Amino acid sequence: MARHHADPGELKHRVDMYRLDQQPDGLGEMSTNHLFVASVWARVQPLSADRDEQGEQIMETVQHRITIRFRDDVASGWRLHLGERVFDILTVFDPTEAGRFLECRCQEQGR
Repeated sequence: MARHHADPGELKHRVDMYRLDQQPDGLGEMSTNHLFVASVWARVQPLSADRDEQGEQIMETVQHRITIRFRDDVASGWRLHLGERVFDILTVFDPTEAGRFLECRCQEQGR
């Protein structure tokens, strides 16, 4: 059976968390920003890479599993930054339902 949860010693990367913030812009549209929440320790694991050619443009998508200590405020739409790398959080779940860790399925921007 594959082990998907982490041991605390495996959280070796310091990532910055940003929450999605949407506000009306006064013109009937929504202004979208990401606001800094916290820096946390994480385990970053690449899961898959896909390449898609759309016309003359090549689109590369890299999916990651990023594991952090449990927090009850993390949601899809948030972002994680590891240095210059940016990861959009697609899904969040507690793999053991024990309140110890969260697994974030993420897509890396620009890859």
